[in-house]
Amino acid sequence: MSTPEPWYRAFFERDYYDTFYAPLQAAGQRLGPEATAREVDFIVDALELPHGARVLDLACGHGRHSVALASRGFDVTGLDLSAYHIELARAAAAEAGVSATFLCDDMRNLPVAPPFDAVINFFTAFGYLESDEEDASVISRVAEALSPGGRFLIETNNALRTLRHFQPGLVTRLQDGGLMIEEGSFDAVTGRIDRRLTYVAPDATRREGEIHVRAYTAPELAAMFRAAGLSLLAAFGDIDRSPLTFDSRRMILVAGKPAG
Repeated sequence: MSTPEPWYRAFFERDYYDTFYAPLQAAGQRLGPEATAREVDFIVDALELPHGARVLDLACGHGRHSVALASRGFDVTGLDLSAYHIELARAAAAEAGVSATFLCDDMRNLPVAPPFDAVINFFTAFGYLESDEEDASVISRVAEALSPGGRFLIETNNALRTLRHFQPGLVTRLQDGGLMIEEGSFDAVTGRIDRRLTYVAPDATRREGEIHVRAYTAPELAAMFRAAGLSLLAAFGDIDRSPLTFDSRRMILVAGKPAG
């Protein structure tokens, strides 16, 4: 009997970008160039990146942050499992006239040599794997890939707020006139959120997709950092550097590798 394909291999391809991501981008949900520039300002500042630093954008998607970082003079490598998104990232870099390396691979296979000064994982791109152990293996690989004194930044949903305001059903009208229908459940034992997304276009055609994410809290991720030899250096509730609280919209953690 064949093993079912992991959901994230099938989901994050062209249909995801065209059906789910692009409508949200059109709706102005912090995905445009101005928002990206603000996020990159924060990344550079929070990681204290010197000019020309080697940066790995882990789960880079279509290269939104990779290209912006490369345009500021950083040596950028982007890695993503989606071949379609890597094609988009390469095209975006070419259009922007910047040099960046893009690799299509599983995040568990992220490159470790030469070492990176920083690794970023932005826009809720962690917790997709089959178990906590698999997720922890990625953190260990990140630690291995960092140079001494290097830093790791992860930006994701604030699990505490997400669960406090969890809605099993939600319907959002998008700017294009379509509807985004979300149906979900939370397993309090495993800490996993399962969602079914249905996009109903203005012409009434429908497309569906499923997401299964482990909702990690800051203490859980900090424990993974420690196990991998990293130390938690900072925690924020958003890119405005607000403190991380129960009701913070986002959760941003910065971890560091010992300098010596």
